[in-house]
Amino acid sequence: MGGRLILTPNVTEAGILLGHDAGQLVQDVPELAEKYGAVVSCQGVIAGPGGAAGKSAGKSAGGAAGRAAVGANSGAGASLWEITTGHSGLGTSGSGDVLSGTIAGLRARGSTDAQAACWGTHLHASAGDRLASRLGGLGYLARELTEELPPLMMELGS
Repeated sequence: MGGRLILTPNVTEAGILLGHDAGQLVQDVPELAEKYGAVVSCQGVIAGPGGAAGKSAGKSAGGAAGRAAVGANSGAGASLWEITTGHSGLGTSGSGDVLSGTIAGLRARGSTDAQAACWGTHLHASAGDRLASRLGGLGYLARELTEELPPLMMELGS
């Protein structure tokens, strides 16, 4: 499975996968990436493992989303990015499914695992920001996130 896996756990799920509470995501997400040989996206923190999967992530994983994705290196050899957009309203039922589907769709279009995770996480977070500014922080539905994705992709792609 190593090198073909993209994980999108929430903080509780990340803790279960790690076997301890996930309290410091900048340290815990790279640990997950290394442990499972996966690209991991958890609450805007994205890490890819070192080795072959890390090389495919490269410096350009964030691409044009670099305005929101800040690249860094972790001590464990994993690549690390942080998405600085997003709203607490994303904590609604089904939101993680939209995130996973967005990442899978981008991956299916030919991006690397890390590019798909960075772009998908940024798109998901930006969709949440848009809905929060229009509808308020609470009360929007996960399916409403999907309606925001195509216009965001058009805007960010130009």
